[in-house]
Amino acid sequence: MILNGFPVDPDRLKIVILSAPKTGNTWLRWLLHEAYKIQMVELPLEWDPQCTDDLPPRFVTHQHLFPSESLVQWLVESRAVVLTTIRHPADTFLSLFHYVKWHDTGLDPSTTALKEDGDQPGKNALKYITYSFPQMYAISLAWARLGSHVVRYEDLLADPLSQLQKVTSKVVPLNEERLKTAVLLCKPEYLTRPGLVDPRHLRTRTTGGWIQELPSEIVDVMAGSPPYAPACKMYGYNWTRSAPEPSGYDYDKIDPFRGHDRFDNGELIGRWLTKVYFEVPEASARWPAPWVTEGRSFWNWLRAPSALASSNPDLPPGTLTNVMVMLHNLRPDLQLAYGSPAGSDRIRFAMWFLGQAKFEFEIAWDLIEPVFNSFCDYLNSKSGDPLSVSLPAMPTSLPMLCVQPGQEISVNDIPGRRGFHEFEPGDGYAWLAADQTALIRFLAPPKMLRLQMTLYCVTDRFPAEEIEVTLNGTRLTHRVAPIEGNWVSLETEAFRPNEKLNVLTLSPPYVIPVRFLHPASKDDRYLSVALAKLVFLE
Repeated sequence: MILNGFPVDPDRLKIVILSAPKTGNTWLRWLLHEAYKIQMVELPLEWDPQCTDDLPPRFVTHQHLFPSESLVQWLVESRAVVLTTIRHPADTFLSLFHYVKWHDTGLDPSTTALKEDGDQPGKNALKYITYSFPQMYAISLAWARLGSHVVRYEDLLADPLSQLQKVTSKVVPLNEERLKTAVLLCKPEYLTRPGLVDPRHLRTRTTGGWIQELPSEIVDVMAGSPPYAPACKMYGYNWTRSAPEPSGYDYDKIDPFRGHDRFDNGELIGRWLTKVYFEVPEASARWPAPWVTEGRSFWNWLRAPSALASSNPDLPPGTLTNVMVMLHNLRPDLQLAYGSPAGSDRIRFAMWFLGQAKFEFEIAWDLIEPVFNSFCDYLNSKSGDPLSVSLPAMPTSLPMLCVQPGQEISVNDIPGRRGFHEFEPGDGYAWLAADQTALIRFLAPPKMLRLQMTLYCVTDRFPAEEIEVTLNGTRLTHRVAPIEGNWVSLETEAFRPNEKLNVLTLSPPYVIPVRFLHPASKDDRYLSVALAKLVFLE
């Protein structure tokens, strides 16, 4: 077999997952990303050797490409580790059937007819599994024949830890603690939070759904036809409808938080603080019950000044806490923006933390407050005029929108906005970015207002009503009305803004790869909705 026949260089680790869609590609990619701490990159929907020119030395990626001579040649010459996921063909099809219902075009034109079957597979599904789906499912089988390391989705679901250990033993072996950390950080409940993985890529996280949903005529055709029948024989799948439902994996047995998703004071733990915990040496010995907040606890350690803070005696120690240092260590973009967080970049980094930590990392205010108090103390020491110790007293040098009720504002005229792609003049909007929360700072008169936004959705069926809108950390209810095509109007409940700084955030329920909607597109973004304009109504 031509693939995976060479020693792996850990310093130039390239992992390429090549499989049929809806077989666990996305989940496996995230697991390997966390296990090896390597960058995730994208490959085009159609193979182009030039796409490899800008790839980093170490990465993990996945795509649904059928083998070609140039692709195989690149994999061999670059010494890439090739993995392939496979899944029961009936569950794979069923997942695809539900997936295409929320796309404009589906994965290829032949999937369009599946939408005509409605909620249950019917005559169009029977035609599809007979003529089109065999080629798609055979993607995994072809790579397996070439020597790819195969991972069964069902095994990954039943015991992700043992399966990740099995996979990494064929790549670069890792210790068990590293593997446990990766498995916990890739719990579906964490991955499907806004900004990470579209929850519809991990729709059910179960096996055997075909038993209840696929009609007998479809099951009979699949059970007796290639490539499904030989694949089932090779990978141990059967077609009995009496199979017991498999039990889910018990994450609590490897989770130091023992299933707690909140600290005992009610604050959310979340994915980022879980990552921080695992990055601290001997964390489990220091804090065997990390959800507890009293005494010498993980919580109080997060709030405490970092040992690095004393390196600059001119600044209060509280302007650099342990949680700040750990987040800086985990984010390469912060390392580039604030190269010396303990020294010359301390105040700029503290201002970033005060403005962004709650929204980008779901950090509780009680973890931000020590930095806020120290920051205000520092400003007081530099000025003869005392500063108010409240959130609105944060420096107004930050660019922000000044609101006049009734004035229509283009997104392009909003200063200091965060979490948006570039404004597109031809369309008059800016798309929300997938990798951070959209954020707008503004000043407004302290009177009751409502916010009305004009949005453009990536598809005409995008659930804009599920967009989360918050003001100063409090979620606002809202209603959505269609305008025309993909355009909608979103109007919030009435609210009273602070007298000074206000922070508005927008979080869509999921994002969609542009190339799934338009396979020929070179756009590699993940999009949801775009903001065109807004107006504050009295």
